[in-house]
Amino acid sequence: MISIKLKLTVALLLMSLVPLSTMGMINYFKTTGVFTKSIQRFLLDIARSKESILESYINTTKSSAKAISDTDVFQKYISYRNIDLLSSADLKEYKKIKSQVENLLYSFQETHWGQYHHVFLINKDHKISISPNHGKGMKGSPSSHLMEETSHNKWASKALEQGVTTVSDFSSWVESDHNHQMLFFPVKDGSGETQAVIGFELQIPYEQELLSKDLKLGETGRIFLTTVDGVPIVYKGSEGEVLLDVDGVNEAGSDGFSTAKRKNAEGVEVIDLYLKHQKYPWILVAEIEAREAFRDLKAIQTSMTILSIVTFLLAIVFAILLSNLIVKPINHLTSQIEEVSMGNLDVKIDGMERKDEIGKLVRSFNRTITSLKMMMKNYKNR
Repeated sequence: MISIKLKLTVALLLMSLVPLSTMGMINYFKTTGVFTKSIQRFLLDIARSKESILESYINTTKSSAKAISDTDVFQKYISYRNIDLLSSADLKEYKKIKSQVENLLYSFQETHWGQYHHVFLINKDHKISISPNHGKGMKGSPSSHLMEETSHNKWASKALEQGVTTVSDFSSWVESDHNHQMLFFPVKDGSGETQAVIGFELQIPYEQELLSKDLKLGETGRIFLTTVDGVPIVYKGSEGEVLLDVDGVNEAGSDGFSTAKRKNAEGVEVIDLYLKHQKYPWILVAEIEAREAFRDLKAIQTSMTILSIVTFLLAIVFAILLSNLIVKPINHLTSQIEEVSMGNLDVKIDGMERKDEIGKLVRSFNRTITSLKMMMKNYKNR
């Protein structure tokens, strides 16, 4: 037989445990969701900030290209037609101007070496007509691209044929042991017709430096570029690189960005963000390992768990005290009534002064005992 005390204790515990556990679960999932969204918003802000820095790099390159193409020497150079038909005097002047153009490109290239690699000029027949070496006069310096054919490069051809500035992907200008992203700027004459194209080899290491500079993304956070197919962009050797999360790449391709908690290419669980550039052919990826991202949240949840355990223990103590408070006078009342049941009508049950239901019950029993006494007295008198 289960006692009232046990039943009452269990009932009180359930009354405290059910809402406590329910609120705990709700708070757990709610705080996890809110925390995750705040991290994702933070990643998006960082990604957009870095995207803006890369755009500034490209826009600066465009401005430099325009300044170079607008110089008198450049305009004079592109004005020459049919070089083979020039007189000896004109040919001499042409070679002088070409040398000045080469010196201009060389000066810019060497001044900004690191931000760019080679800077060269493509003529109307899609061949590189001017391409200064790096480190003029140095042995073993990287070779230039002089007289290379560029008609196979769709970005260079588009700039030359349509007269628009193009920025290539990261696989269209692969050299012997490294890759470049390219910017092709059309050089136009006074009538607006494109006569040549300046090619800038944009430096992937410099772009990576721009991305990592002042990056405040914890110990495990990182940010990098991928192709639109999800292949990480590296300066040397992109062959055989592991594709990143397919869902992230596809969602970024269709929706502009994708963010989730998932495993990265190394199998580490991260919170990531894929941001596809609306104009240029790359996806910017920002990620931070989940264990670090949720470190503060875990500390909060641990504190909440400890608080819940302490609250539950206090609920147990409260339930026992409350059940004792109710059951103890009932047990005392029961023992006194048992004496009455054995024939002892001189017992006066304690607790008449109580104002609750137990006091009411005690007073009722005392009146019953008084009535029994009077009945017994009358019976004896008769």
